[in-house]
Amino acid sequence: MVNKKSAIRHHIAPSVPLSLSLVDDNGARQLDFKLAFDFNSFSMVEDKIGINMLQSASDFFDSLSADKLRVALWAALQIHNEGYEGDEGLEIVGSYLSYTNAVVVAAALRAAFVAGLGPEVQKAIKDAEEAARAAEAAGVAGEVPLEATSTPA
Repeated sequence: MVNKKSAIRHHIAPSVPLSLSLVDDNGARQLDFKLAFDFNSFSMVEDKIGINMLQSASDFFDSLSADKLRVALWAALQIHNEGYEGDEGLEIVGSYLSYTNAVVVAAALRAAFVAGLGPEVQKAIKDAEEAARAAEAAGVAGEVPLEATSTPA
């Protein structure tokens, strides 16, 4: 976690913002987070779900389930956000998710994952996204693969 003091400086992965609007018995509130992935967060996902993030990143983000979404959000919160450690933190994060915000959370998680990749891989993903949009506009089915992110460079 970033806020803990250490004599050794940690590399801090780039982050992307996520804002969640929640309503409960106490009223409405907005939670603002910074999401980031590094190998520590990948390891947390692997430990909880049993999926290899280095070999299955494309599958992970292309076929999200409630459990994957919950665990990925929890792992991505660890670098920049305090108070979500351990199983209790995972349970808290799960309470923030709903059917109505799952798509927004999934997009932010994917963006956080891509933000941590090298510039060459980011360019390949951007090019694939543009090609998919162009194919869709032309009436041809296209996908935006994360294959380039499945194996480390």
